[in-house]
Amino acid sequence: MKDTYSITKKACYISYTVQAIAVNIAPLFFVILRKRYGLSFTELGSLVLFIFLTQLCIDIASIKIIDRLGFRYTAIIANATATLGLILMGVLPQIIPILPALLISSFLYSVGAGLIEVVINPIVEALPNENIGSTLTLLHSFYGWGQACVILISTIILYLITDEFWHLIPILWAFIPFMNVLIFFRVPIIEAKSDNQKHSSDILKKPVFVLFLIIMLCGGSTEMVIAQWASYFAEAGLGVNKVAGDLLGPCIFGLMMAVGRTMYSIFGKRIHIFKALTICSFVAFLSYIGITFISNPIIVMLCFALAGISSSLLWPGTLAASSLTIKNGGTAMFALLAFAGDAGCSLGPWINGVVNDLVLSNACLQCLNAIGFSPEESALRESILATALFPLLMLIVLFIVPKVNKNK
Repeated sequence: MKDTYSITKKACYISYTVQAIAVNIAPLFFVILRKRYGLSFTELGSLVLFIFLTQLCIDIASIKIIDRLGFRYTAIIANATATLGLILMGVLPQIIPILPALLISSFLYSVGAGLIEVVINPIVEALPNENIGSTLTLLHSFYGWGQACVILISTIILYLITDEFWHLIPILWAFIPFMNVLIFFRVPIIEAKSDNQKHSSDILKKPVFVLFLIIMLCGGSTEMVIAQWASYFAEAGLGVNKVAGDLLGPCIFGLMMAVGRTMYSIFGKRIHIFKALTICSFVAFLSYIGITFISNPIIVMLCFALAGISSSLLWPGTLAASSLTIKNGGTAMFALLAFAGDAGCSLGPWINGVVNDLVLSNACLQCLNAIGFSPEESALRESILATALFPLLMLIVLFIVPKVNKNK
């Protein structure tokens, strides 16, 4: 029976790689988009905000879409829209102004990424599994592995073809979701209807669940701020070249996040999830502080790695903790948690971009100039410091949860 669905699982793993491509492809070109096309930090941050706002809308609409179309055709549409969006990201900048081109293409591949996030988990859950917890954690690890591969391979290709031909890279990556469309037409899938044990209004009445929504929002923001801005920070803030910036920034971050999730899928039963989340949020906060104030590039890169491994459990760990604390939460609970996580993924990078521009436009705010950083580097570091409030808030809320939760 397991062998029957092995290709189905592989298609699901590839889908999470497709999601990693969709989320991480635009930030790889932030330096090029700023220098070549003159986009501001706020416009770059707003692009990330737009990507995740699109996914937020899909989180809300996807339940009805899945009920109407089923798992198979939803997965096919998800990979197909991701394919089209990546192709247009390479084509449209040659035809129309850069910002509309990026918004149109990112909308399409974000629709695909949002549908993948909602439909792939229940597909895997419906398959025969000995340990569904380990299987789902392994599934999520493919996002991290995909992120590392996307950054590594794209950086090498960009080095070989130069910045002038950057638009060819998204077209090359479109091959993966296109092949996955063909695979999902053929693989066996166990169709199942969504099971809403509780309504959203019922769950939102639980104070402990509201706390989990805050934790999820903070976790999404903590993960995505570094993932989205590490490349630009390494290049503009530390003065390394494009290749080194991508490899030493977001690539290390994604690799460490993948390692953390993979290790948790193997040894997770031995670690109390609340303790793991508390430790990870604290370490993430320390890594943000290190990135802000440390000037040594090697130590800063180690902080990026530390941020990656500490962020690895924040999203899947919060899902697991919520499931343990709130029994029979059903689809509504996980949909709301996904909504909160994507909201954090939108809010954190956007705040980072706004703070960057605010500090650059006001010399009085460039506090780190006093210790030897340039204005742009000061702005980058202070924006990281501002978003360090997210892992700190997560840490505080995690200490409150046991006091609010009556079923300890």
